[in-house]
Amino acid sequence: MMHDLMTAIEQAVHQRKIKKELAFRNALLATQLELSPDGIITTDKEGVILRVNANAEKMTGRNKNELEDMHFIEAIGLIPAHKDLLKTVIDSVLSGNIAIPAKPIMVMLKNPSTNESLTLHVKIDPARFSDSNISEMIFIFTPYKADV
Repeated sequence: MMHDLMTAIEQAVHQRKIKKELAFRNALLATQLELSPDGIITTDKEGVILRVNANAEKMTGRNKNELEDMHFIEAIGLIPAHKDLLKTVIDSVLSGNIAIPAKPIMVMLKNPSTNESLTLHVKIDPARFSDSNISEMIFIFTPYKADV
């Protein structure tokens, strides 16, 4: 009986430690997301937007509330040819048919608020949590530079 009590206490302490670590990591991620000079959008593996930073809001012309829960490809205002290209790359990465592109992909999007066209580099970074399956996709947008 005493052994069972000690085991339960050890499990509770371990769970509390894990929850504290997770809260710290989430706070750190939120801080990094907001301080980044790049536009960053994270999605689930189906492409539904989970998080965006202020620079991604500026680039897309939509606020966080509008972007969250939208599908990434539809939300960011890509021109049709780049929409198809990015969708093909994402689908291929998720299916394991191709490796993650080493170089950023150049895309064009149109900001619906300003009607401004932007040429950006997008870097795709699949995130894996707890196992080898992709659970989130991270998209990092930077202004286009010819030398990248």
